[in-house]
Amino acid sequence: MNGILAIELAGASSYDKVSVSGTVTINGGSSGTTGNNFISVTRVNGYAATNTTYAVINNTGSSPISTTFPSLAEAAP
Repeated sequence: MNGILAIELAGASSYDKVSVSGTVTINGGSSGTTGNNFISVTRVNGYAATNTTYAVINNTGSSPISTTFPSLAEAAP
């Protein structure tokens, strides 16, 4: 998959996820820079997400995810 990962949050257990079983590498510029965004998160149906962690990439394989989204640490809130 190439491009922006667009995630919609509708609840603590109702949100978009991507399942992968191969190598995952997140490359490029910094988050928030026009043309170099990697993840877009939208709250829907009036959901007010606060202090919640969302696993948006479900790695079902044995290869680790080699990087994080720019400006976000692993398991960033």
